[in-house]
Amino acid sequence: VYVKLGGTGTGDSWANAKPHPADAVGMADGTNPKAQVWVAGGTYYFPATTRDQTLAMRSGVKIYGGFEDDEARFELRPDPPKATVLSGELHHDQPTNCETFSNANDCNSPPTNPHCEFVQGASPECRLRTDDNAYHVVTATDVGAEARLDGFIIEKGSASDPNGAATKGGGLKMLNSSPRIVNCTFRDNSASEGGGAISIEGDSAPIIENSWFENNQA
Repeated sequence: VYVKLGGTGTGDSWANAKPHPADAVGMADGTNPKAQVWVAGGTYYFPATTRDQTLAMRSGVKIYGGFEDDEARFELRPDPPKATVLSGELHHDQPTNCETFSNANDCNSPPTNPHCEFVQGASPECRLRTDDNAYHVVTATDVGAEARLDGFIIEKGSASDPNGAATKGGGLKMLNSSPRIVNCTFRDNSASEGGGAISIEGDSAPIIENSWFENNQA
């Protein structure tokens, strides 16, 4: 199944690609040992703003990022893969202009700027809030060892449910799952209890290789 930014099709070719990996995973036949999702480079935002938006991995399905959007064979994927971002930021398209506000009073003034927050520090800034981002950018529940996530940047997940239902694994939450995670970067994810980047729970034994972790917090 093919995915690229701006896609509007059924995913059977690059020309007829799906718009988001989350749309494509459910179409892949996990019983087929060759089931794959190919994702072209770019930044992918979820289409809705409810915090339960997630890319749900499936047993037997391998999800690869980093393509140009014209490859006929897997071997033609760029090396290194093109940057392919799965973002948990749900309000990226809001006309907040957070960066235009230079002080906390102007920044933190809902309802005018409901998605802005002022961050203190050496370089104070007004930026988009993260506590209203997706709880888990990627999830894996009862997913077997044949599943694979390869060539992605997973960012800005925020497992911070005030009701306590989603407090671990802002980038990736695994439960009773053992997928292979390869060539991935987890950055700027957070969780209120643990596993800002990844939460591994239950009977899980994932393999994580050649991957990086940057500025995740819990």
